[in-house]
Amino acid sequence: MQDPDQLAGLAKSLGNHANRLADAGRPEEALAAIAEAVQILKRLVEAGQDAFLPDLAGSLNNYSVQLADLGRRREALAPSAEAVRIYRGLVNAGQDALVHNFIMSLGNHFNQLTDSGRREEVLAETTKAVQILRQQAEVRPDALLPDFAKSLNCLSNQLAALGRRERALEAVTEVVQIYRQLAKVRPAAFLPDLSGYLHNVAMALAALNRWGDGNGLDAITEAVAIRQQLAEERPDAHRPDLARSLNDRAIWLAIVGRRQEALDSINKAIIIRKQLAAARTAVYQGELNKSLHLRSTLQDM
Repeated sequence: MQDPDQLAGLAKSLGNHANRLADAGRPEEALAAIAEAVQILKRLVEAGQDAFLPDLAGSLNNYSVQLADLGRRREALAPSAEAVRIYRGLVNAGQDALVHNFIMSLGNHFNQLTDSGRREEVLAETTKAVQILRQQAEVRPDALLPDFAKSLNCLSNQLAALGRRERALEAVTEVVQIYRQLAKVRPAAFLPDLSGYLHNVAMALAALNRWGDGNGLDAITEAVAIRQQLAEERPDAHRPDLARSLNDRAIWLAIVGRRQEALDSINKAIIIRKQLAAARTAVYQGELNKSLHLRSTLQDM
């Protein structure tokens, strides 16, 4: 066998070339390049070169993506499953640096399973990932809590898609608890995600028709407050999210009978969405129209 490092270097070059070919709109050539990289790395691993397992997992994930992009989704399942299996074993063995790669490969595998209508398998894979990352995060919370929380939010989404809404609410509520801790230490890094997860809690309660639950209105109100602060600091990045939360808060307020507060909230959303639509009509006009319709409905109540 040739020098393992030289072969691994060739595989890496092929992977980079595959990405460039894909970006250039040459998917068939990209697929051929990444397939060759996978074969090289498989031979290395089969020869006992376990140091190249992370590279193999990454190439398998890339190979799966290229297959899916060509519409060959059934074929994309096997390499995505193998990538997940390898990353899971490595993370279980304590290779924390690969947690992010593990989550990325899971996301790709979930997409392939979902496209194949295999939602129960998606849920099973997500549950396994959450269990693994929970154990790892207990050992190294500073490094791994954010990744664990993201996997937990993914689990919440999968549960909701399967109609298991109570469990979905439990999962996203735990995500919020984690992000509250993280945001206390590093607000700039974690407040944007916290506001999104608070919004998700409110939507999970709405899906359960628990409009009278004070936690839902509290969550969406807190999301509004955070997003107002963020929008003052970076308006271009955060005003769309602020408008969405104001819009949804108006719905909550209206349903619990606080009509005037609902009108105040929707009027603030409309001001923002008018400004956004003036700059990018194609992107934001539809959202503006929804807010205008909601205000009209509230005025007629």
